Amino acid sequence: MKKFFVLIFVLTFSCEKDNIKLENYNEVFTIEEFNELEMLLSDFDFLVTKSTKEDNIEEAYLKFNAQIVFNNGTNYHQEFQNIDSKIEKLKVFNSIWVLMYQKETKETYLEFKGNSKYLNYLNELSSKNKWYLDYYNILNDIGDVPPSFVGGLLMNKNKKDFKNDNIRLLYVINYITTFN
Repeated sequence: MKKFFVLIFVLTFSCEKDNIKLENYNEVFTIEEFNELEMLLSDFDFLVTKSTKEDNIEEAYLKFNAQIVFNNGTNYHQEFQNIDSKIEKLKVFNSIWVLMYQKETKETYLEFKGNSKYLNYLNELSSKNKWYLDYYNILNDIGDVPPSFVGGLLMNKNKKDFKNDNIRLLYVINYITTFN
């Protein structure tokens, strides 16, 4: 019986270690902004699991990413447009993006904001993992992250990496920026 409780304790501890929660490193974002990021991640997680019909979040993101790559980056997920319409109203919007307008097409689109709280957040994350450092460097150097760069990185991710809320948040923000 004692071995049974030890086994449960070890399994519980090891599972918690793999599931890395979203963190506001050095409180880069205000509490309200960070709560909005958590909500954005939660909404996107729900939509990814719904659109892929996968309950397992890691499997769902891998399948979702494969669908995007297979369709050459075409945004065919109409249910995600509700998130697009909400983001401009969030306080955290100005900490990540700039809304741009193209005269020729009369369309608006998002670009990453330079010298932003989001870049500071990525800089904090980059000290934790080389993957974040590569992402931060390219965004900081050229002001954008090419979809092929993110797609390539994500295709090389293991499914357990999608347990990490921080990786999924980067994916969400990049998806919104690319397909808005």
